[in-house]
Amino acid sequence: DVNDNSPVCYPATYDVAIDEGTTGSQAVSVSCTDNDGDTLTLAIIDGNDGSFSLSSTQLVVDTALDYDASSQFYMLNISATDGSYTAYALITIRVSPVNEFTPSITSSYSVSISEDSALDTTFHTLAATDSDYNLHADGIVEYSIVGGNDGSFVVSKSSGEMKISQTLNREKTDLYEILVRVRDTGSTSLSTTTTVSITVTDINDNLPMFDPATYIIDVRESVAAGSTVGRVTASDDDDPASTNSQITYSITSGNTNSDFTMSADYIVTANDMDYETTTLYVLKVRAIDGLASDVYRYSSTAIVSVSVIPVNEYSPTLAGDQSITVSESEVTGTIIGTLSAPDSDSSTTGHGIQLFEVTSTGSTSAENNFYVDKYTGDVYLTSALDRETKDTYTLEVMAYDNDGVNVTLNSTITLTIVVSDDNDYVPKFSSRQ
Repeated sequence: DVNDNSPVCYPATYDVAIDEGTTGSQAVSVSCTDNDGDTLTLAIIDGNDGSFSLSSTQLVVDTALDYDASSQFYMLNISATDGSYTAYALITIRVSPVNEFTPSITSSYSVSISEDSALDTTFHTLAATDSDYNLHADGIVEYSIVGGNDGSFVVSKSSGEMKISQTLNREKTDLYEILVRVRDTGSTSLSTTTTVSITVTDINDNLPMFDPATYIIDVRESVAAGSTVGRVTASDDDDPASTNSQITYSITSGNTNSDFTMSADYIVTANDMDYETTTLYVLKVRAIDGLASDVYRYSSTAIVSVSVIPVNEYSPTLAGDQSITVSESEVTGTIIGTLSAPDSDSSTTGHGIQLFEVTSTGSTSAENNFYVDKYTGDVYLTSALDRETKDTYTLEVMAYDNDGVNVTLNSTITLTIVVSDDNDYVPKFSSRQ
């Protein structure tokens, strides 16, 4: 036989799809013939990067194909020669992507946003990656919130931008643990999750509030200056760890003579109390939050009624030993004098009321001849006098105050009553002359 026929490859073109990651498999069988019956030698003459080889007429995948990192298709030129003549075939290999990789994202994020942030504010952007080819569905990621949300936040499906969707209130919720799922869009989808911890930071948006709003305090007038006599209570719902809830107290009105001051939330006497000067204080106490340097501060007030309780401080004062002169002819029942014992305690209390009592007499006749009115201090003549019989009487008189229950403070004097002479006798001759 004479070699007078060229080899023929039929078909001359092949189009084959191979999944990435495939290795060691026979991708296609190349069919070439020669009518002379010569043995043909097949070879890859172009387009091979070492991933393929020919075993007889079988195209074999030697190295795993990678759609994401290497070629996504190959064009292999195959030659078939009988030694004299050559035929050619073209094999197009299309590498089919396989969803190999799960999206990757940081496992957790921590974000802080102010509670007064505007709606639709973007406060964080998630960034996930997928090692699958990013122009294929297997490498394109989508974001969604799957837990921990009360409607306050949304995430963009495509960009991962997180936005505020409703007004925040730190006093209601100060921390959100938002669970976000990241998935690829491949036909066999792979996904992972991440947690976004959102701390809502405080603004000064709450007033300090007193509870109760009115107070009644009793203070004895004997209490020393610098004594704590009461306490007011206000609270602020802003963040207790911030200065927004820091409360400063002050007295804004009713503080006569500046007799009180504030020490934190305690009411303290700044001066001595004096019932005789002031019996009642109606203090207006202000609670203001924040710092003096803050632009926005809020305050509220409480009313504190402070009643001063009187103390028996002073004794009724009789002005030394006293003397009354009365005519021996004075009519019984007559007021022959009046004792006075001023008491610096208020007359509206028992402490300032003076009472009188004869505690001792020089003789029984003095007790019988005179009477001192307990309430007025008036000294009455109760029986007829006779200077020639007795010209001087002595009474010990005590003045005391009384609160209606107990005798408290007193003073005592000696009252001397001198009987003056009247011309009540006719002269008599001692004998006849």
